[in-house]
Amino acid sequence: MTFLGDLFRKQAKIMLENKWHAMFYAIVFALLPFSSWLSVVIITLVTLRKGWKNGCWLLLPVMAVSLILTLTTYSFKVALTNILLNYVPCYLAACVLRLTTSWRNVVSIFLLQTIICVTFLHYFMPEYILTQFQYLLTILRDLDAESSVLAFINDKSNLNQMLLASYLLGFQAVAVVFSAFIPLMTARSIQSDLFFPGEFKNEMLSFRGDKFGLLLLIVMLVGANQQSIVAVSILPMLLFYFLLTGISLSFNVFSKHKPFRIMILLMATLFFLPFIMLPVYVIFGSLDSLFNFRLYLGRDAGKTI
Repeated sequence: MTFLGDLFRKQAKIMLENKWHAMFYAIVFALLPFSSWLSVVIITLVTLRKGWKNGCWLLLPVMAVSLILTLTTYSFKVALTNILLNYVPCYLAACVLRLTTSWRNVVSIFLLQTIICVTFLHYFMPEYILTQFQYLLTILRDLDAESSVLAFINDKSNLNQMLLASYLLGFQAVAVVFSAFIPLMTARSIQSDLFFPGEFKNEMLSFRGDKFGLLLLIVMLVGANQQSIVAVSILPMLLFYFLLTGISLSFNVFSKHKPFRIMILLMATLFFLPFIMLPVYVIFGSLDSLFNFRLYLGRDAGKTI
């Protein structure tokens, strides 16, 4: 593991020093199957270290090459949408993180993008939302025509089906944001190892929600209870936000123990007991945005970025 870590850090340093080296690897990873996220990591790392111009210098040709490759399988509209979702959210988040050095602002920019896209789709492309939902129903019918989930959905009115479709849209937004978080965190970790050892861990431990986010969560919960389809689509993103803050707080509690084992334990509880632990983490993260429990966990735990 130490050898691989040293190798990655060495290659990352070379790519930061030579833009053509970075360009080569970014394009190669974009063309190889199941490795496009590594291309996003390279673009993000360059953006974090050298600024938005250098990141954009990599982003545009990589997106162009990826678009050409994707056009061999999908239509232009679908291919362009996929490429934009794969690269742009993470690039914008990297720009924000470099300018503000705040993960809270990063989450805010993700949330803003989600609200804009969701609102646009609901008001201008509602048929797209229903089409996605019907496509999911088709897959479920192919897997199990007598599924209890299908029976529940078929028993509902058109309005309730639209609500279910809105929930699906919200979870799709969370999936896009999560796929952008992974390259961003990987690039930030590499940058920290190269130039600011230990800083990435401190940033993760000090990540917490804010009161405005909690207020927005309450508003969306009320809106979802009133069957507002826009609120229903935004709610999963807010729950994901406070899920992250709850996990950060839980990790902070056990920060003196071996971090890898603690992360495995936290993820295992979330995976095997999702209906219990997900609300627990969200509640912990929500309460921490009000009271900052880190003040009681250590002398420097209350510092935020």
